[in-house]
Amino acid sequence: MKKFSVRNIILTLSFIVPFFTYLITMCPTVYVGDSGEIITASYYLGIPHPPGYPLYCLLGKLFSYLPLSNIAYRVNLTSAFFASITILFFFLLTRCIARKYLDEIKLHTELIILFTSITFALSFSFWNQSLIAKGGIYTLNLFIITSILYIFWNISEKNSIKLVPLVAVLCGMGIANHSTMVPLSLIFFLYSAWLTYRI
Repeated sequence: MKKFSVRNIILTLSFIVPFFTYLITMCPTVYVGDSGEIITASYYLGIPHPPGYPLYCLLGKLFSYLPLSNIAYRVNLTSAFFASITILFFFLLTRCIARKYLDEIKLHTELIILFTSITFALSFSFWNQSLIAKGGIYTLNLFIITSILYIFWNISEKNSIKLVPLVAVLCGMGIANHSTMVPLSLIFFLYSAWLTYRI
């Protein structure tokens, strides 16, 4: 029971530490570049420059209803939230890989994985994109990609194709967020077909 509790605390920290770091350092208003356009499009459910980022604008609209500060801050919060969830899935994926190659995941291994995840969360480019509205497009994209990789790992480990439809849904959501998901979705489709054939 003690190990289970410690493991849950470490898992929770992989989300909470980055999230509160982003909250402390997040841009409180409109930032330079496309951020103003993305905030406006999210708030009014408009269409920013191509490819339009419909998924992010819809999620930004949901975050704009939060009773916090100003509209820009709320849409910026979308970026921080999805960046933190990305780090959570990065932690889970890394732990799964470690579990495959190590006999037992001990406490120090969990802490190393947590440290690695937080290091990635605080890397310059990722941290920078986690603080502004425009960066949320990329943090949401990374969340979708990381969650798909985590699902693929579970499919291959459990030899069960039950989660393949979820991959298809996430790929569709990813294409609705950013056009870089189009070639990735093709790769994910081919890998899903190979997994289905193998299993």
